[in-house]
Amino acid sequence: MNVSRQRFGLCGGLLVIGGVFAGTEAAHADTLLTDFDNFSLTGSYAAFAAGTQTSGPTSFNVQAGPGFGGGFFDLDPNVDATGETMIALDITVNATDEVAGLGSVLVLVDEDGTEWAYSQFGLLPGVTHNLVFDVDTPSFVSVPGATEGIDVSDLSFFHLQIDPGTTGVAYDVSYENLSLISGAGIPGDYNDSGQVEQGDLDLVLSNWGRDTDANGVPDGWDHDLPMGQIEQTELDGVLSNWGATAAPVFTGSAVPEPTGTGLAALAGAALMRRRRHA
Repeated sequence: MNVSRQRFGLCGGLLVIGGVFAGTEAAHADTLLTDFDNFSLTGSYAAFAAGTQTSGPTSFNVQAGPGFGGGFFDLDPNVDATGETMIALDITVNATDEVAGLGSVLVLVDEDGTEWAYSQFGLLPGVTHNLVFDVDTPSFVSVPGATEGIDVSDLSFFHLQIDPGTTGVAYDVSYENLSLISGAGIPGDYNDSGQVEQGDLDLVLSNWGRDTDANGVPDGWDHDLPMGQIEQTELDGVLSNWGATAAPVFTGSAVPEPTGTGLAALAGAALMRRRRHA
């Protein structure tokens, strides 16, 4: 199984690929929303409602489609993720259209009704996609809520959604490890060991010239992900930060919005959930 690690977010209204540093932050424990252990959605809609949902000790699987589908999960009690700046979600696309792939949409909702959506399209089958989004730069705002911005200190529920676009193909996806994280990292610490050292240099030298666009990110390369060929830029990242243990926070790249059908389904599901808790 291939692994695709990607980071997304809208920075200054421009499409930004890779990491853009935005200050520093002390490391702290991540906030787990769910590890999908024996997980079940609180409610499902569209294709998810007609599909098959199964859960094991480490993942939640959905076989559904064709067509947009999703479901929501109540966080009870509400989750306080104060200080976290990024969202991490692992999704494996087991089967779908091999050319177009799938769109994945995650929606976070806080107690005052704000709903911010984070999406990525073109997720191809046979790959585990480790998606990381900047909390403060959603792909779109589904519902603005009573107070501006998403309040990560008072999260009440979330949506998982799949948008296959117009492919007309069924899909099979598995979810793992949905967390809010600090986003802190060390430039040049490619193996994410906590320090820039020999292991990072070995990753660069043993993969020198590798085209990551064509062949993917090398195994064990978990931070400061390379784009294009692994070459002098990556080597400089190790040498200029040798021994470093401090980390900047970054934002990432913008992604497209889901289809109109998907947005309508999301609005209906949000209303259903609010009525349920009225």
